[in-house]
Amino acid sequence: MTKILVVEDEAGVREDIVEVLEMEGFDIAEACDGLEGIEKAIEFLPDLIISDVSMPRLDGYGFFEKLHDEHPDVSTVPFLFLTAFADKEAELKGRAFGASDYLTKPIDFELLVARIRGQLVTATKVNRRINDRLQSLLAKKPQTREALSEIDEEQVLDDLLQRYQAVIENASEPLSSLQNVQSVRFSFKTPTDAKNTAIVLSHACPDSDVAALGFVELFVNAVEHGNLGLSYADKSKLLEGGGWAEEIESRLESAPYNDRHVEVVLTRNKTELRLEVIDQGEGFNWQNFLELDPLRAGDLHGRGIAFAKALSFTTLRYRGNGNHAIATIEL
Repeated sequence: MTKILVVEDEAGVREDIVEVLEMEGFDIAEACDGLEGIEKAIEFLPDLIISDVSMPRLDGYGFFEKLHDEHPDVSTVPFLFLTAFADKEAELKGRAFGASDYLTKPIDFELLVARIRGQLVTATKVNRRINDRLQSLLAKKPQTREALSEIDEEQVLDDLLQRYQAVIENASEPLSSLQNVQSVRFSFKTPTDAKNTAIVLSHACPDSDVAALGFVELFVNAVEHGNLGLSYADKSKLLEGGGWAEEIESRLESAPYNDRHVEVVLTRNKTELRLEVIDQGEGFNWQNFLELDPLRAGDLHGRGIAFAKALSFTTLRYRGNGNHAIATIEL
């Protein structure tokens, strides 16, 4: 049965939504604000979340951000915002945060159910496409398949599906004009800008969705573990205890991190695309992360670079202390 989490502070509105959705055959969990919503999301593991925007303690935007930044198990669940504000600015803000859909109050329940079913169909198609793509790529990479057999292949693939669903949705339609780019240079400072740049640049590649997976990993790693100086142990501790997003924001605003940027250069020749990612940090022990390590199987992170190397790039190597990555994609 499809599971939906309803997060709404107005009891009457919440009860009406729950009643309608239960009549439609959905399994429903409820929360009265964003803080309770986080607890219920982790416990319930919903297939879709409906959340009001204006709520006490933690509003809908804060709820979405915390799920996205601190709880990878539920960070890519389709998210539908409800709001009493019918103006375009409010809708744009909701979509800018990454919401899958947006509905204004008073609620048209027929429209709500239709939007929910549409989001669930889309999510199913995306998951199937990602899984097919990963299985196809793994079939061509026997060394990666062998490494997965030592961990838990089903668990790791499910993790990939959740982490990359939103990326692949945004990178699924190549922009033909970027297929002809010969050389391009970008710079960025934040994880959000890193992800957006990755999605844009992926359209220069022959297989944009697969390229986007690797680009996101390298770019975000260059910000978090490069420029912001966060170690593997730091991230493990903050993800387990909470506060990862807050620490990122704090460092982005503090010296010496606030003046650092990541530079990305993509060039094309007749046979390959060459990507260089250069950060201004102290580097990291990159040798330990180029291959899947069964010793880190239970951690909440730490597999991204290995998957980028195995699935997205023809080659991947680092120079020096690890603040200069060079990847190639064969054309």
